[in-house]
Amino acid sequence: MSECHGHSDPAASGQYLALFQSCCTVATMNEVLGSACAGTSGSQLSALLSLHRKLLLTQEERPSSMLKGAEDSLSELSKAFSQLTIHPSHLSILAELPPNLNILLLQHSEDGSELYGAFYDMTKSPNQKGKNKQVAGTLTCSRVAKVSVCPQALLALRDRTRAFGLETRHAPIKPTCWRGAEGTPEASRECHDAARKTATEGMLGLHFREIIQDMEDYLKPLLAQFDFSCLRPQAATPPASEMTKTKDKDEKGSSAKLAAEPGECVVLLADRGLLELPLEALSILQGEGLSSVSRDFSLQLLHSRLNIEEPDKVESDNKKETKGGKGNKGKGDQSPAIKVMRVNRDLPANTFPVDIRHMKCIVDPHNEVNIEGTSLSTRVKEILESHSQHCSHLWEGCVGSRGPHSLSEMERLLCSCSAFVYLGMESFVANIPPAKLAAIDLSECRLALLFDRTQNSASVLRQRNLDMLKSAAQVELEKPPETALLLSLGGVGCIVLNQWHSTLPQNTRSMTKVLDCLLRVRLTSGQTVHVLRRGDSEVTASYEKVLREDSKEGRAPHKRTLTPAAFNCVVYGLPNLIVT
Repeated sequence: MSECHGHSDPAASGQYLALFQSCCTVATMNEVLGSACAGTSGSQLSALLSLHRKLLLTQEERPSSMLKGAEDSLSELSKAFSQLTIHPSHLSILAELPPNLNILLLQHSEDGSELYGAFYDMTKSPNQKGKNKQVAGTLTCSRVAKVSVCPQALLALRDRTRAFGLETRHAPIKPTCWRGAEGTPEASRECHDAARKTATEGMLGLHFREIIQDMEDYLKPLLAQFDFSCLRPQAATPPASEMTKTKDKDEKGSSAKLAAEPGECVVLLADRGLLELPLEALSILQGEGLSSVSRDFSLQLLHSRLNIEEPDKVESDNKKETKGGKGNKGKGDQSPAIKVMRVNRDLPANTFPVDIRHMKCIVDPHNEVNIEGTSLSTRVKEILESHSQHCSHLWEGCVGSRGPHSLSEMERLLCSCSAFVYLGMESFVANIPPAKLAAIDLSECRLALLFDRTQNSASVLRQRNLDMLKSAAQVELEKPPETALLLSLGGVGCIVLNQWHSTLPQNTRSMTKVLDCLLRVRLTSGQTVHVLRRGDSEVTASYEKVLREDSKEGRAPHKRTLTPAAFNCVVYGLPNLIVT
């Protein structure tokens, strides 16, 4: 289809290429769900999936009534199982997506010898050419391309990326080992530690840039066939007056429409092999005209996150809130002041709300972290209290310093949240068995912020003991793409997580900045991580008044250096969620 009609009819070719990728993603999701629910005792979902697999193996050409009954039970029980089919109206999905998205699709053929690409943007009439996209339209595929590639080249690139991930995993532990091994005075020891830390960061940075260069070389033959001029800033920017009006409104106390104005929004739809790579570091995505770069697994999965019943969302939320007054959420969640604040906030165009009243937090569930005599939960409490004017209630959560929390308590927390923040050691999935996570309906959870993949000696020992009881497939589920896929199967709208290991101070800083951008500046989920990725020096002038408290960090303009820390945090799913 791509070869025959790619040039003459890119719109149709792009539709079927997206359909092919969605089919590949469904197959991958089926494998992930099967790995998560490998046993029969993990959950009711695991038992039913096991029965379903056996019935599939024993059936002949005609499905049996027992198989149909098992599938009906699975569809009713599990949000995850319902996503393992291709939607009949897949070819209509583009018309239902927000028109401000620019979608770049990258997909290998089944044998990995061909790499296909497609670019989808908003349809423009001839008299709109060269102007900023302001008129409402629909997304359509403007270009389809294909190149032959060497499967071994991608395997080598993925191996280098995994090796880099192991380097980042071991690097934070080395200073502890050095300090324990040397009997030098404290001042001298600190000097040695600082020098070695600098050397380690330099080595990681060098390896990271080498990976980026290899990735550029691999993708360049394909990407060179596309015109990405729409991602660059326009010479003349028509909405400047609107930006001024927005800033004036902000000075009066409302920054509600600030986040949606500047820059283009890019969504990368890539296959499983490419999602292991730091795609956000591609040179075509470093332009000044971008305000958000996110990723996802397929067009159908991106569309499924929208929760199409948005027009009635506010009304249904209010009804749920009334019912929730007698539930276990309590703790002042039904404050009239919060309702008034929510109604007064107008949503920017093409954005979707996240109700701050039901945000939850999971902090150091095993109580393994102590920072200079202060527990991590105390530090997080200070961060949340600094935003008390933006959220007038204390977030409910599982905090390690309050004692051990049961698995059922964490499940209840996830089931009742509109968003949640995780800050702790090791992988988030290591704290909740994948079988349990796969069985939870997370369709009410719009945003998951995971600041994980960090270690200390206590967590390493605990994780090592746990890993001995797991199969290789179960350990694989703790990797970032698989974690994002598990949460996506449950219905989460947007997942923010680390691609590789980080340090606890870096994770804490990232969480602080992300919450600040979401709660105070009111950026979208995609814009928030983009600001985190670029640093405050890259924030446009329209943000100056809102970000003045952070101006010290961005005081000196500089060219961006591609560092691992800058590109560690990525967004899976919807980039246009905004906290209300």
